[in-house]
Amino acid sequence: MGSTTMGTTSASSIERATRRVARIKKMRRLQARIAPPVRLVSQSAPDARAQITGRTEKSAAAFKAYLTMGLEDAQLAAVAHGYSLSERSLHKIYLRLIDVGLDKWERGQHIALSSIATPETLLFIARSRQRKRNWDTIASGLGKFYRREIAPQELLANA
Repeated sequence: MGSTTMGTTSASSIERATRRVARIKKMRRLQARIAPPVRLVSQSAPDARAQITGRTEKSAAAFKAYLTMGLEDAQLAAVAHGYSLSERSLHKIYLRLIDVGLDKWERGQHIALSSIATPETLLFIARSRQRKRNWDTIASGLGKFYRREIAPQELLANA
């Protein structure tokens, strides 16, 4: 009887892990659609800004899908709910992160996008803003986190 329960638990754990990996891969593909790693800017500055910030129709749809998929994660949804962060406020946070220089890729992740879709980093941002930390300080902490100079616990301790 114990082995049946153990087998079921292992199977459900594997299934959850498989779904999580699939979700992460899908979110990385959406990141690349929203903020391509290499941009050829042959557009006017406002057009380039629109592309970068997700204001083109195609990237706006990808951004919406990215947020929806991210908020399917129970931990991320709990942080967003706990700090009353709507999709609109998450988009504003994303734009602020771009404005302070986090429109870049580090270790296969777009920092600004990953920051609003990872529970630890969103919690760091929400706590930091609640404590009136400026955006440059927040950007510095996130940069260190994504360069793996600090662990998640240290990031949250600095919020």
